[in-house]
Amino acid sequence: MAPADLTATRRPLRADGAALTFLVALAGIWTLTLLAAGLGELPSHIEAQLQLRPHTRPTIHDALATWLHNTRVAGWPLLLAALGLHRERWQRRLGDLLLAATITANSVLVGAALAAGHERLLPYLPHLPIEWAALALAASGWHLASRHRITHRQLTTIAVAFLTLLALAATLETYAVPHL
Repeated sequence: MAPADLTATRRPLRADGAALTFLVALAGIWTLTLLAAGLGELPSHIEAQLQLRPHTRPTIHDALATWLHNTRVAGWPLLLAALGLHRERWQRRLGDLLLAATITANSVLVGAALAAGHERLLPYLPHLPIEWAALALAASGWHLASRHRITHRQLTTIAVAFLTLLALAATLETYAVPHL
């Protein structure tokens, strides 16, 4: 007997469910980050590569490069949802697994860097809450698209909010950190 496709049983999206999905994703990202920060530091060979150097004359190119990099790293779940690569059960499972790996890797890396850098790292992270919100938005967008009937307009709204958050985060990461 073939596994049933769950597409037919997907429920319509409700605003309160969307908000809750986002908040759960955001709480999970912060929990992983703070757990990693509390559990230990980076291995010494990686910590040696963590060099906190003030930016020299940041440019719009720096902000755009950061925005593009972060969009690629965090935005792929929304792209998969927009392409409809969540309709089959195996696609949803693979997407969920890849998303969990992405969130875990990024959260643990930032948490470990916080453990290694302590308070001297904080001036370099004014963007982190906004960047984590964007990552949670991409994760919740994937979840909502793959488990609910979400319209193209709803997914587009999520994507625009995601890109806007990342643009703000990239601007802060470029201009609101210590400079020479």
